[in-house]
Amino acid sequence: MSKRRARGAIGLLMVIVVGMAAAAQSGAGTGDTSSVLLPSCCAGWTLPANAHLGLAPSQEGTIEIRSLGSFAFDPTQVQSLRKGIFQAGQFSVFDALAHLATQGRIQMQYAWDDTAGTYFIQSLNGKSGWWYDAHYAGGNFERPVVRMDEYPVKDGMAIQLYLEQPDRLDAIQKSFREETARLRANGGHLILPRVKVIAPQAELAFENVTVTSHNSRLDVLQPGVITVLDVLLSLGDEGKLTLVGLTWRAQMDGADPIDGYFVDRIDAEGYSVQATGDCTYSHEVGSEGLMEFLLPHGHTTSHVHLTADLKVLTSPEYVEFLWTCL
Repeated sequence: MSKRRARGAIGLLMVIVVGMAAAAQSGAGTGDTSSVLLPSCCAGWTLPANAHLGLAPSQEGTIEIRSLGSFAFDPTQVQSLRKGIFQAGQFSVFDALAHLATQGRIQMQYAWDDTAGTYFIQSLNGKSGWWYDAHYAGGNFERPVVRMDEYPVKDGMAIQLYLEQPDRLDAIQKSFREETARLRANGGHLILPRVKVIAPQAELAFENVTVTSHNSRLDVLQPGVITVLDVLLSLGDEGKLTLVGLTWRAQMDGADPIDGYFVDRIDAEGYSVQATGDCTYSHEVGSEGLMEFLLPHGHTTSHVHLTADLKVLTSPEYVEFLWTCL
Protein backbone atom coordinates (compact mmCIF):
# COMPACT_ATOMS: atom_id res chain seq x y z
CA MET A 1 0.00 0.00 0.00
CA SER A 2 1.37 3.41 -0.96
CA LYS A 3 2.03 6.06 1.67
CA ARG A 4 -0.78 8.13 0.24
CA ARG A 5 -3.24 5.23 0.19
CA ALA A 6 -2.28 4.28 3.74
CA ARG A 7 -3.07 7.76 4.93
CA GLY A 8 -6.37 7.66 3.11
CA ALA A 9 -7.26 4.37 4.77
CA ILE A 10 -6.42 5.68 8.22
CA GLY A 11 -8.14 9.00 7.93
CA LEU A 12 -10.45 10.20 5.20
CA LEU A 13 -8.52 13.23 4.05
CA MET A 14 -9.91 16.73 4.31
CA VAL A 15 -12.66 15.39 6.57
CA ILE A 16 -15.23 15.78 3.83
CA VAL A 17 -16.85 12.48 4.56
CA VAL A 18 -20.13 10.93 3.60
CA GLY A 19 -22.05 9.64 6.62
CA MET A 20 -20.86 6.18 7.59
CA ALA A 21 -24.03 4.17 7.35
CA ALA A 22 -25.21 1.08 5.56
CA ALA A 23 -27.65 1.21 2.72
CA ALA A 24 -31.30 1.39 3.64
CA GLN A 25 -31.79 -2.13 2.36
CA SER A 26 -29.19 -3.44 4.84
CA GLY A 27 -31.25 -2.29 7.81
CA ALA A 28 -28.49 -0.34 9.56
CA GLY A 29 -29.52 2.81 11.37
CA THR A 30 -32.97 4.22 11.81
CA GLY A 31 -35.08 7.03 10.50
CA ASP A 32 -36.66 7.92 7.16
CA THR A 33 -34.78 6.39 4.25
CA SER A 34 -35.42 5.78 0.57
CA SER A 35 -33.22 4.55 -2.24
CA VAL A 36 -32.65 5.98 -5.71
CA LEU A 37 -30.91 4.30 -8.64
CA LEU A 38 -29.47 6.43 -11.44
CA PRO A 39 -29.78 6.70 -14.35
CA SER A 40 -33.55 6.92 -14.03
CA CYS A 41 -35.87 5.86 -16.81
CA CYS A 42 -36.89 9.37 -17.72
CA ALA A 43 -34.36 11.90 -16.47
CA GLY A 44 -31.07 10.05 -16.95
CA TRP A 45 -28.46 11.07 -14.38
CA THR A 46 -30.58 13.77 -12.76
CA LEU A 47 -32.44 13.19 -9.51
CA PRO A 48 -36.19 13.85 -9.55
CA ALA A 49 -36.89 17.49 -8.73
CA ASN A 50 -37.61 18.03 -5.03
CA ALA A 51 -37.48 14.28 -4.40
CA HIS A 52 -36.30 15.04 -0.88
CA LEU A 53 -36.14 18.30 1.03
CA GLY A 54 -33.85 19.12 3.91
CA LEU A 55 -35.17 21.36 6.65
CA ALA A 56 -33.83 24.90 6.89
CA PRO A 57 -32.24 25.60 10.30
CA SER A 58 -34.83 26.94 12.71
CA GLN A 59 -33.53 26.17 16.20
CA GLU A 60 -31.18 28.39 18.17
CA GLY A 61 -27.57 27.66 17.31
CA THR A 62 -24.34 28.23 19.22
CA ILE A 63 -20.78 29.14 18.26
CA GLU A 64 -17.96 28.58 20.72
CA ILE A 65 -15.00 30.92 20.28
CA ARG A 66 -12.06 29.83 22.33
CA SER A 67 -10.99 32.44 24.89
CA LEU A 68 -14.21 34.42 24.30
CA GLY A 69 -17.02 32.01 25.18
CA SER A 70 -20.19 30.72 23.54
CA PHE A 71 -22.57 32.85 21.50
CA ALA A 72 -26.12 31.91 20.56
CA PHE A 73 -27.72 32.96 17.26
CA ASP A 74 -31.20 32.86 15.81
CA PRO A 75 -30.96 31.12 12.40
CA THR A 76 -34.04 32.87 11.08
CA GLN A 77 -32.12 36.16 11.33
CA VAL A 78 -28.94 35.02 9.54
CA GLN A 79 -28.39 36.06 5.92
CA SER A 80 -25.93 34.31 3.62
CA LEU A 81 -23.09 36.34 2.15
CA ARG A 82 -22.78 33.77 -0.65
CA LYS A 83 -26.02 34.45 -2.52
CA GLY A 84 -24.79 32.43 -5.46
CA ILE A 85 -24.47 29.29 -3.34
CA PHE A 86 -27.28 29.15 -0.78
CA GLN A 87 -31.04 29.30 -1.14
CA ALA A 88 -33.00 31.72 1.05
CA GLY A 89 -33.12 30.46 4.63
CA GLN A 90 -29.90 28.46 4.19
CA PHE A 91 -26.47 29.71 5.24
CA SER A 92 -22.97 28.71 6.24
CA VAL A 93 -20.86 28.56 9.39
CA PHE A 94 -19.18 31.80 8.31
CA ASP A 95 -22.53 33.52 7.83
CA ALA A 96 -23.51 32.75 11.42
CA LEU A 97 -20.22 34.22 12.62
CA ALA A 98 -20.60 37.33 10.45
CA HIS A 99 -24.11 37.74 11.86
CA LEU A 100 -22.68 37.93 15.39
CA ALA A 101 -20.23 40.59 14.21
CA THR A 102 -23.01 42.60 12.58
CA GLN A 103 -24.89 42.55 15.87
CA GLY A 104 -21.80 43.93 17.62
CA ARG A 105 -21.55 40.88 19.86
CA ILE A 106 -18.03 40.07 18.66
CA GLN A 107 -15.31 42.25 17.20
CA MET A 108 -14.40 40.69 13.87
CA GLN A 109 -12.97 42.01 10.63
CA TYR A 110 -13.27 39.90 7.50
CA ALA A 111 -12.94 40.29 3.74
CA TRP A 112 -13.58 38.45 0.50
CA ASP A 113 -10.40 36.98 -1.03
CA ASP A 114 -10.91 36.76 -4.77
CA THR A 115 -7.80 34.65 -5.27
CA ALA A 116 -9.15 31.98 -2.91
CA GLY A 117 -12.85 32.30 -3.71
CA THR A 118 -13.87 32.63 -0.08
CA TYR A 119 -14.17 34.95 2.92
CA PHE A 120 -11.31 34.94 5.41
CA ILE A 121 -11.26 36.28 8.97
CA GLN A 122 -8.71 39.09 9.21
CA SER A 123 -8.96 39.55 12.95
CA LEU A 124 -11.16 38.41 15.82
CA ASN A 125 -10.74 39.67 19.35
CA GLY A 126 -7.67 41.55 18.09
CA LYS A 127 -5.98 38.37 16.87
CA SER A 128 -5.47 36.77 13.46
CA GLY A 129 -5.02 33.14 12.43
CA TRP A 130 -8.49 31.79 13.21
CA TRP A 131 -9.94 28.59 11.77
CA TYR A 132 -12.93 26.46 12.72
CA ASP A 133 -14.24 23.00 13.43
CA ALA A 134 -17.85 21.88 13.01
CA HIS A 135 -20.01 18.79 12.98
CA TYR A 136 -23.65 17.88 12.67
CA ALA A 137 -25.83 16.13 15.25
CA GLY A 138 -24.32 12.76 16.10
CA GLY A 139 -20.83 13.77 14.97
CA ASN A 140 -17.48 14.69 16.45
CA PHE A 141 -15.02 17.51 15.86
CA GLU A 142 -12.42 16.62 13.22
CA ARG A 143 -10.79 19.85 11.92
CA PRO A 144 -12.29 20.19 8.44
CA VAL A 145 -10.53 21.66 5.45
CA VAL A 146 -13.66 23.14 3.91
CA ARG A 147 -14.28 26.77 3.04
CA MET A 148 -16.04 28.19 6.08
CA ASP A 149 -18.58 30.04 3.93
CA GLU A 150 -19.54 26.80 2.13
CA TYR A 151 -20.23 24.58 5.16
CA PRO A 152 -24.05 24.53 5.54
CA VAL A 153 -25.56 25.03 8.99
CA LYS A 154 -28.16 22.55 10.28
CA ASP A 155 -30.07 22.33 13.54
CA GLY A 156 -28.13 20.64 16.31
CA MET A 157 -24.79 21.61 14.81
CA ALA A 158 -21.68 22.24 16.91
CA ILE A 159 -19.24 24.98 15.83
CA GLN A 160 -15.91 26.01 17.36
CA LEU A 161 -13.39 28.69 16.40
CA TYR A 162 -9.77 28.46 17.47
CA LEU A 163 -6.31 29.80 16.61
CA GLU A 164 -4.86 27.41 14.04
CA GLN A 165 -1.22 26.43 13.65
CA PRO A 166 0.21 29.00 11.18
CA ASP A 167 1.74 26.44 8.81
CA ARG A 168 -1.51 24.47 8.59
CA LEU A 169 -3.61 27.57 8.01
CA ASP A 170 -1.16 28.71 5.32
CA ALA A 171 -1.44 25.33 3.61
CA ILE A 172 -5.25 25.47 3.69
CA GLN A 173 -5.34 28.95 2.21
CA LYS A 174 -2.77 28.01 -0.44
CA SER A 175 -4.88 25.02 -1.49
CA PHE A 176 -7.92 27.28 -1.91
CA ARG A 177 -5.91 29.67 -4.11
CA GLU A 178 -4.64 26.79 -6.22
CA GLU A 179 -8.21 25.62 -6.77
CA THR A 180 -9.35 29.07 -7.86
CA ALA A 181 -6.37 29.44 -10.21
CA ARG A 182 -7.12 26.01 -11.75
CA LEU A 183 -10.76 26.97 -12.29
CA ARG A 184 -9.78 30.19 -14.04
CA ALA A 185 -7.13 28.46 -16.15
CA ASN A 186 -9.88 26.13 -17.39
CA GLY A 187 -12.10 29.02 -18.40
CA GLY A 188 -14.45 28.62 -15.44
CA HIS A 189 -15.03 24.91 -16.12
CA LEU A 190 -14.47 22.44 -13.27
CA ILE A 191 -12.07 19.85 -14.68
CA LEU A 192 -10.73 17.35 -12.15
CA PRO A 193 -7.23 16.08 -12.91
CA ARG A 194 -7.92 12.81 -11.05
CA VAL A 195 -10.95 10.86 -9.87
CA LYS A 196 -10.78 7.42 -8.27
CA VAL A 197 -13.34 4.92 -6.98
CA ILE A 198 -11.56 2.57 -4.59
CA ALA A 199 -12.85 -0.72 -3.16
CA PRO A 200 -10.91 -3.57 -1.49
CA GLN A 201 -10.58 -5.71 -4.63
CA ALA A 202 -10.83 -3.18 -7.44
CA GLU A 203 -10.66 0.46 -8.35
CA LEU A 204 -11.62 2.83 -11.13
CA ALA A 205 -9.46 5.74 -12.25
CA PHE A 206 -10.37 8.68 -14.46
CA GLU A 207 -8.42 11.73 -15.62
CA ASN A 208 -9.47 15.24 -16.64
CA VAL A 209 -13.12 14.78 -15.71
CA THR A 210 -15.36 17.72 -16.59
CA VAL A 211 -17.96 18.14 -13.84
CA THR A 212 -21.28 19.91 -14.31
CA SER A 213 -24.11 20.66 -11.91
CA HIS A 214 -27.12 18.32 -11.74
CA ASN A 215 -28.99 20.49 -9.22
CA SER A 216 -29.59 17.60 -6.82
CA ARG A 217 -30.13 19.80 -3.73
CA LEU A 218 -32.07 22.84 -4.82
CA ASP A 219 -33.62 22.91 -1.35
CA VAL A 220 -30.25 24.10 0.00
CA LEU A 221 -28.08 25.17 -2.95
CA GLN A 222 -28.64 27.52 -5.85
CA PRO A 223 -28.98 26.18 -9.41
CA GLY A 224 -25.61 25.59 -11.03
CA VAL A 225 -23.67 24.90 -7.82
CA ILE A 226 -21.39 21.87 -8.26
CA THR A 227 -20.99 19.27 -5.52
CA VAL A 228 -19.03 16.07 -4.95
CA LEU A 229 -22.09 14.06 -6.00
CA ASP A 230 -21.94 15.79 -9.38
CA VAL A 231 -18.60 14.07 -10.00
CA LEU A 232 -20.34 10.68 -10.15
CA LEU A 233 -23.31 11.99 -12.10
CA SER A 234 -21.01 13.65 -14.66
CA LEU A 235 -19.10 10.38 -15.10
CA GLY A 236 -22.49 8.78 -15.72
CA ASP A 237 -23.30 11.41 -18.35
CA GLU A 238 -20.06 10.46 -20.10
CA GLY A 239 -20.94 6.76 -20.08
CA LYS A 240 -18.05 5.90 -17.74
CA LEU A 241 -20.40 4.70 -14.98
CA THR A 242 -23.43 2.50 -15.54
CA LEU A 243 -25.23 2.91 -12.22
CA VAL A 244 -25.10 4.93 -8.99
CA GLY A 245 -27.19 3.97 -5.98
CA LEU A 246 -28.11 6.62 -3.42
CA THR A 247 -29.95 6.46 -0.10
CA TRP A 248 -31.63 9.50 1.40
CA ARG A 249 -31.49 9.64 5.17
CA ALA A 250 -33.50 12.09 7.22
CA GLN A 251 -32.24 10.59 10.50
CA MET A 252 -29.85 7.88 11.61
CA ASP A 253 -29.09 6.27 14.98
CA GLY A 254 -30.49 9.23 16.89
CA ALA A 255 -28.78 11.86 14.73
CA ASP A 256 -31.44 14.30 13.56
CA PRO A 257 -31.47 15.90 11.10
CA ILE A 258 -29.16 14.31 8.54
CA ASP A 259 -31.11 15.18 5.38
CA GLY A 260 -28.60 13.95 2.85
CA TYR A 261 -27.92 11.40 0.12
CA PHE A 262 -25.45 8.59 0.89
CA VAL A 263 -23.56 6.94 -1.97
CA ASP A 264 -24.25 3.23 -1.56
CA ARG A 265 -23.44 1.77 -4.96
CA ILE A 266 -21.21 2.53 -7.94
CA ASP A 267 -21.22 0.37 -11.08
CA ALA A 268 -19.06 0.52 -14.19
CA GLU A 269 -17.96 -2.01 -16.76
CA GLY A 270 -16.26 -4.79 -14.77
CA TYR A 271 -16.88 -3.02 -11.46
CA SER A 272 -19.83 -3.23 -9.04
CA VAL A 273 -19.69 -2.58 -5.31
CA GLN A 274 -22.83 -2.09 -3.21
CA ALA A 275 -23.15 -1.09 0.44
CA THR A 276 -23.65 -3.99 2.82
CA GLY A 277 -23.61 -4.30 6.59
CA ASP A 278 -21.69 -1.32 7.93
CA CYS A 279 -19.81 -0.61 4.67
CA THR A 280 -20.56 2.18 2.21
CA TYR A 281 -18.75 4.84 0.14
CA SER A 282 -17.15 7.87 1.73
CA HIS A 283 -15.36 10.56 -0.22
CA GLU A 284 -12.14 12.51 -0.07
CA VAL A 285 -11.39 15.84 -1.72
CA GLY A 286 -8.00 17.39 -1.60
CA SER A 287 -4.60 18.47 -2.74
CA GLU A 288 -1.20 16.88 -2.36
CA GLY A 289 0.09 20.03 -0.68
CA LEU A 290 -2.18 19.38 2.32
CA MET A 291 -1.10 15.79 2.95
CA GLU A 292 1.29 16.51 5.83
CA PHE A 293 -1.27 18.72 7.58
CA LEU A 294 -4.09 16.17 7.71
CA LEU A 295 -4.34 14.28 10.96
CA PRO A 296 -5.68 10.69 11.13
CA HIS A 297 -9.37 10.48 11.84
CA GLY A 298 -11.05 7.46 13.46
CA HIS A 299 -14.65 7.12 12.36
CA THR A 300 -17.56 5.30 13.97
CA THR A 301 -21.22 5.06 13.09
CA SER A 302 -21.92 7.93 15.49
CA HIS A 303 -20.17 10.35 13.14
CA VAL A 304 -22.28 12.31 10.69
CA HIS A 305 -20.41 14.48 8.21
CA LEU A 306 -20.93 16.70 5.20
CA THR A 307 -22.52 14.47 2.55
CA ALA A 308 -21.48 14.41 -1.11
CA ASP A 309 -24.66 16.18 -2.24
CA LEU A 310 -23.88 19.23 -0.06
CA LYS A 311 -20.09 19.46 -0.36
CA VAL A 312 -19.47 22.32 -2.79
CA LEU A 313 -16.54 21.98 -5.19
CA THR A 314 -14.37 24.76 -6.62
CA SER A 315 -11.67 22.90 -8.54
CA PRO A 316 -9.68 20.51 -6.32
CA GLU A 317 -6.70 18.42 -7.38
CA TYR A 318 -8.53 15.14 -6.89
CA VAL A 319 -11.72 13.48 -5.67
CA GLU A 320 -11.80 9.90 -4.43
CA PHE A 321 -14.70 7.67 -3.42
CA LEU A 322 -13.52 5.18 -0.81
CA TRP A 323 -15.16 1.94 0.25
CA THR A 324 -15.37 2.35 4.02
CA CYS A 325 -16.37 -0.18 6.65
CA LEU A 326 -16.94 0.97 10.21
